[in-house]
Amino acid sequence: MVRAAYIASLLLLFVVPAAQAAPPKRLPAQWAKANKLGLKSAAKDKDRDGLTNWGEYRAGTNPRKRDTDRDGVLDALEDRDRDKLANADEIAAGTDPRRRDSDGDKVLDGREDRDRDGLANADERVTGHNLRARDTNADGVLDGADNAGWIAASAGGAVTIRLAKGGTLAARLTGDSWVACTAKPVTPTAGTSTSPTSGQPDTEQESDPVDEAPASDELPDAEDDPAGLPAAFLSQDEPEDGAEIADTEAVDLGDCATVLKVGAVVHRALVEGGVLTDLELIKS
Repeated sequence: MVRAAYIASLLLLFVVPAAQAAPPKRLPAQWAKANKLGLKSAAKDKDRDGLTNWGEYRAGTNPRKRDTDRDGVLDALEDRDRDKLANADEIAAGTDPRRRDSDGDKVLDGREDRDRDGLANADERVTGHNLRARDTNADGVLDGADNAGWIAASAGGAVTIRLAKGGTLAARLTGDSWVACTAKPVTPTAGTSTSPTSGQPDTEQESDPVDEAPASDELPDAEDDPAGLPAAFLSQDEPEDGAEIADTEAVDLGDCATVLKVGAVVHRALVEGGVLTDLELIKS
């Protein structure tokens, strides 16, 4: 009996993701003094930019300025290392805001799956999921199985979703379909920014410049991606035109009518018998 319990406990180590370390209670003394902050203010957000003082220390931003580099983007939403993961999300995921590949496994931090739920870190934020929760809405289904992604086609009641986890999903909207639109969180709240798993970092390491990724790892610049759509959407071929669409009962989308268009973000989609019974969209 004891042996069986021991083996079961070992198996859990490979099934359940390790919990992150608790946020530090104290900031590095020298940094806190230079920025005129209390040593115990690590969890506070002095400038209310969505990034805690601890997060500002990790990201190398000014805890007293909402937009340190004055580029019109709040420090919490900056992506200093260009890994498709904002500073606040790096802190939440336990990755380094200054390194594109924090664990050196050749996978950008934005493409890592922090909570092992089937959705990459960067896609979790876009689709309204929690980077640290495997089942954000506690419905018993992993976030990766929520069919989150982007609308690839929508016409005559037929909808095609480009899934964030890869592939596509095609289904119909009928009069029995439930469609909802929710506001997309623009600024990560202080509550989502927590300490990384490694605890307090070494000061000299944090002063290192951003790692330069090899040319093959470079991501497209804004001008190369005018639509601003995630890589998971752009990497797929567009659905073929000319496919016949069966007549369906008109669907009253209400406030979602203007949201259900190509490129719209899908938070959750449930399908039964080829019909979208539940469709939750993210309002931009």
